[in-house]
Order: sequence, then C-alpha cells, then structure tokens
Amino acid sequence: MTRTVRTCGNGFLRRVRFRGLPKKQTAIFDPDIGKLLAYEEMLTEYTTHLSRGYSN
Repeated sequence: MTRTVRTCGNGFLRRVRFRGLPKKQTAIFDPDIGKLLAYEEMLTEYTTHLSRGYSN
C-alpha cells in the first residue's frame, strides 16, 4: 500500500481544558495568505460530563 502525503499548510496544535473537558485543537493555515484550511477538536480523555447532558 502506498500513501502520499502532501503538505498544504502550517499546522498548530494546542491542548485545552475548557470547562473541564480535555481537548486537543488542531488548525492548519495556508502559509502564503494565512487562510484557515482545516480545524479539528478532539476529546483526549473519557469524560462522564457528556453522558449527563453537559454541553459547552
């Protein structure tokens, strides 16, 4: 299996704990014009907040 990886921008990662939810936030920007190309948030730990109807 062959995989091709293309670099299309500069990526930044930060780990946050907003309102107690541990998350990883990733953003990729176009290096020439600074435009946001992609954004992702992912929980980094299991949390029981979500099963209790918690939202931020």
